[in-house]
Amino acid sequence: MQEIRLPDRTNWGGRYNYRLALYEGLAESLLQALPPKATKIKIFIYEGDNMLNIQIIDSGKGFDLSIVEKTKSLGLQSLKNRALEMHGSLEIVSSAQGTEKIFIIPIK
Repeated sequence: MQEIRLPDRTNWGGRYNYRLALYEGLAESLLQALPPKATKIKIFIYEGDNMLNIQIIDSGKGFDLSIVEKTKSLGLQSLKNRALEMHGSLEIVSSAQGTEKIFIIPIK
C-alpha cells in the first residue's frame, strides 16, 4: 500500500474543500452502486504524472448514459460538478454488466 498525499488547500478553485470533495465524490459513487443494483464493487486508486486516478467499477445492471444525460440526473451531474470544481474530469462507461466511473484529478 502506498500513501497518496493530497494538496493541502482549503478552497481549491471552488466552494469545496479539496479533500472533502474527493471523499464526497467517492461516497456518492458507492451509494449509487449499492445492492441490489450491484453485488461487487471494485475501487482502484492510482497516482501518476501529478494526477490522481480513481476508478470505481460495479457489477450493477448499468444504464443508458444517453438517456440519463438527457434527463439531467442529479446524481451524475453532482459527480461531474465535483470533478470540475477540482479541475478534473469524470468519465462514465455503463453496460448491462455494470458501470465504471473514472475520476481524473490533478494533485499538484
